[in-house]
Amino acid sequence: MQVRSNPVGATCPSPNSVLNVTEHPTAAWTAQQIVDAFPDDSAPSYLLRDRDSVYGHVFRQRLKGMGVGEVLTAPHSPWQNPYAS
Repeated sequence: MQVRSNPVGATCPSPNSVLNVTEHPTAAWTAQQIVDAFPDDSAPSYLLRDRDSVYGHVFRQRLKGMGVGEVLTAPHSPWQNPYAS
């Protein structure tokens, strides 16, 4: 399944990006999504993320290779998220 997205305030290079959706994401699948979302050296400097296991070794290595730094939320802190109210 694919979802068309027009993110507000995001740094996505295309205003009409196509994002894939899956019921059971893996680290490899998630890593490919980040590459697809930010082609041609357009990745952000940092990615704010939680500690979900879907962000495994493959994902972290892909981010490192793209030059993206990671900022992790505190453990057991669901109120910490990247959205401003």
